[in-house]
Amino acid sequence: MSPLYFLGTGLLQYATFMRKGNPMKTKTWIEAKVTNFAKSDKKREDTMFAKNVILRLSKTKNDIKCTFYKREKENNKTRKIKIYEIIPTKIRGKYKVNEDDYNKLALIIVNNNKITKADVTNKFKKYFDDFRKELESKIKNDVDVNKKALINFNKYFIFWADKTENDINERNLIDFCNYVVKNAKAAGSAVARDKSGCYAIRMSITTLRKFLSYLFLRGIIKKETLQIAKNFIYVEFFTHCKKLQSKQTAFNHFKSVEDVREFYSLILEIKDNLEDYLKGDFSGKEYIATELLKYKKGNLLTITRAQDFLYKIYVTEFLLLTGLRGIDFFRIKVKNIKWSDRHIYFEKTKNDEEYYLYLTDYLYNLAFNIYNLAQQITGKNTFIATTHSTLRNFFNTFYKQQYNFDINIHGFRHTLKTLASQYLSYSDSVIEEQIQHTKKGTDKNYMKGDLRERRLKMLEDYRLLITPLYLKYYFSQEDKERQEEKIKNEINSFFDEITTKYNISKADLMRILLKNF
Repeated sequence: MSPLYFLGTGLLQYATFMRKGNPMKTKTWIEAKVTNFAKSDKKREDTMFAKNVILRLSKTKNDIKCTFYKREKENNKTRKIKIYEIIPTKIRGKYKVNEDDYNKLALIIVNNNKITKADVTNKFKKYFDDFRKELESKIKNDVDVNKKALINFNKYFIFWADKTENDINERNLIDFCNYVVKNAKAAGSAVARDKSGCYAIRMSITTLRKFLSYLFLRGIIKKETLQIAKNFIYVEFFTHCKKLQSKQTAFNHFKSVEDVREFYSLILEIKDNLEDYLKGDFSGKEYIATELLKYKKGNLLTITRAQDFLYKIYVTEFLLLTGLRGIDFFRIKVKNIKWSDRHIYFEKTKNDEEYYLYLTDYLYNLAFNIYNLAQQITGKNTFIATTHSTLRNFFNTFYKQQYNFDINIHGFRHTLKTLASQYLSYSDSVIEEQIQHTKKGTDKNYMKGDLRERRLKMLEDYRLLITPLYLKYYFSQEDKERQEEKIKNEINSFFDEITTKYNISKADLMRILLKNF
């Protein structure tokens, strides 16, 4: 029988078993018990594990054995019947119990205590079962996030056990968020909380978001309810974990145009040098390796490492110039890149909506470079040559630790929004459409189309804005003409504003300017 059966059915029954007042020790409790027992001089130890269930710990030559016995009365005598056995694995001095073993144990204990599947309420169960099956279908390996989400979600099902379909509303969803927050809090010593508590809470966020999105896609809840619950999740969870609070640096952004120009100049310098190196110009190898990439020795830079580094630099520039979410970048498939139409199509982004990312000439060439380099690195027809987590680590270990740029992938979206609003004369609707925020208010019902031409112009203006002045060689003739036109328009606007404000002619204004400057 598949372990997934126990993941779903065993813990589902276990939830009901627990609700009916039959406490059973957790997997973490077993692990702590075994670790402490291993340090003691005892060869055997018995302790109560659940109602009528005894855990016997015993030392063998190489392992510690966990044997579970059910205690039964017969003819006024008590006897013990062996029901299951687990041998924990020792990892860095601590003992760990396999998740599947624990789930099988839960199922056995539930069934031995006469709790059967028929006892579980069916009022909300169909939604839970369908969601569980969907997660199961997506599991690719033992460390797949969907498997972890599935395991994590089972323990929260009890909240819905006495509810019906009519109870799936905003109030109950927020109560459910509260329930998850309460049960996901890190427990144990400070060390234990630091090592595992935050991960448990983070997995609860992942699980809960998946479930809410599942209900939304089936029309069970409205978009507004989904967003309220998601916002609530972020706010509440981040208050419970210092590590997760630090993850809000993912929203750190450049707050001035000077800061982003300094960062962009670094990107362009590394890009130029690595491109030259990969074209066969090895004269600057030592400078690239030790000064730019911060290697200890120049000979550590190889062609393979240079390709990998350049790919990440390309991706960084692409995300900086487009404001695209990191998670959406890693959804890009070659078949959805429409080179002839100069756009990338997303069937579904993070907020479950389709999206078109339009490419200026510069972005088109950059995307083509990413595509070509990804093929060289992987040997496959792909646009992606790294992972989301690897890129996040690169931002932390390289940009932050080596160059003190406290910026994360998501911060580029905030940077684009902030600087485009402050320096460029584009409406919020154009900027919001570019960074693909869900429409709200009247825009949701009346704003049609995706403002393609305005978005393309804004992307060009934004690139010109953040490019350092001493890197003007990156500007094409068209770029220069575009910038001159923009300057001319701003000067005219300034003149119009001054002449209107002081009721003077442009000739008088020019006379004053020439006299003083």
